[in-house]
Amino acid sequence: MVAAAVTISDLSPAEAAQLQPLLQTLGYGSPTEETVARLVAGYHRESANRALVAWLGGEIAGFATTHVTPFLHRPPAGRVTALAVLTEFQGTGIGRALLARCEEILFAAGVDRIELTSGSQRHGAHRFYRSSGYDETGVRFVKPAQS
Repeated sequence: MVAAAVTISDLSPAEAAQLQPLLQTLGYGSPTEETVARLVAGYHRESANRALVAWLGGEIAGFATTHVTPFLHRPPAGRVTALAVLTEFQGTGIGRALLARCEEILFAAGVDRIELTSGSQRHGAHRFYRSSGYDETGVRFVKPAQS
């Protein structure tokens, strides 16, 4: 297991270009400028809305993002809105280390639960989340914006 050699830190704007291979593993290909703009606008080291990177041997091997979502009808929920590990590092503990850090941040922010979504085709990710203590509890509905 490689996780002991992994360092997790907050993503800086200067490092954002290095996320492109990881974003592509999730099916996203935002230009670096858009990624940096989103990072600067929505992720802050001093909040629970964070963008984290896992470093291994001087390169980014994985990343994750967290958010707190307030609700009127119940306590806020934490959300892991993205988590990806480069294919060559999957199964080494990097994903577990990132998920554990996300959980620390979100539970420290006072959420009563952590939610995440995963594409229906990502069977390996589903096994990973189930083995990490997450249960499948519902169905997600999406309506894209009209162009």
